[in-house]
Amino acid sequence: MPEAPPRAFAATGPQLTASVREATNGVTHVCLAGELDLSTVPEVEQLLADRSGDGCVVLDLNRLGFIDSTGISLILRAYADAQRDGWELQIVPGSEEIQRVFRLVDLEGRLPFIGHSARRGPDGSMP
Repeated sequence: MPEAPPRAFAATGPQLTASVREATNGVTHVCLAGELDLSTVPEVEQLLADRSGDGCVVLDLNRLGFIDSTGISLILRAYADAQRDGWELQIVPGSEEIQRVFRLVDLEGRLPFIGHSARRGPDGSMP
């Protein structure tokens, strides 16, 4: 069965552009460009809350230029929500500068980055 064209949505804040494509196969692609920080986290938090459910959300950090601790916390909360509520979160890695932040706080191997294998215990839990 052919997939319908994705629906597009774009939101622009002072330092962030978020675009959302929803496909009929249950995958929602959220692409962030700009800065994910204290001033832009609430907008992204709402976007993710509106799209989480039984499907898969792909959070694309490839065009992100900056992330601070509130952005990291948002991603951690989204991952915890996905595990608790039974939906899937996948993360497209950001630039080397963005990924360096995840490495510094020892999260690069613990979050579901596409193309990275997360370190998990035998029961599937994070160490």
